[in-house]
Amino acid sequence: MSNFCYWCGVINHDEKDCRMWVSSQGTLKEDQQYGAWLWATTERFQVSYVVQNKST
Repeated sequence: MSNFCYWCGVINHDEKDCRMWVSSQGTLKEDQQYGAWLWATTERFQVSYVVQNKST
């Protein structure tokens, strides 16, 4: 997910592009309806492989 607006909940834009935020001229409450809790964790599991060379 590249951009997420915490003001209106729309994916693919943030507050600088949000019509709700821009039209409010900064009068919206500071506590936003949406927040960072919507982001999923991006845990990457590292898998190790062992390669053995059997020489004959």
